Amino acid sequence: MVRTKKEKPISELAVVDQITGWTLKYEYQIKPYFEFDDLLKKDFFIIELLTFREFASFRYDIDYILTNTNREYKIQIKGLNSRDIAFPFAGKASAKIRITDMIGKYTFHIIKKNGETNSFDLKVNPYERLVILEREFLKDKKKHKKFVEYIG
Repeated sequence: MVRTKKEKPISELAVVDQITGWTLKYEYQIKPYFEFDDLLKKDFFIIELLTFREFASFRYDIDYILTNTNREYKIQIKGLNSRDIAFPFAGKASAKIRITDMIGKYTFHIIKKNGETNSFDLKVNPYERLVILEREFLKDKKKHKKFVEYIG
């Protein structure tokens, strides 16, 4: 039996942005928002990390390690983990990162296993429930590609 090479969809191919010069090959999406917890009676700032690709048979969780120093958060992606559910369903892999008491400007670094880093400066206003992307940047344009899409 001969194996045929499956072609990647156009949305998963690397493209060079003419304005920034970044290589765009999205693997993840970041979606910041606010959520009120009825049990704790508290507002939380949520960073939802999603995979760009949707999975047909299973729903996965993204394993990560969160570290915080002053106003910088580092989210190190460790990999995907399958959920323990009775009935599998399709969808994107995701992780919901809940953070309390945020107001002002913060920097979020999303780091893959190989060390590639995408960074975002966010201005957070919990009173107006507003999140503004002030800047997104790469550690080094030549060595790092843009693998996280901001969909806030």
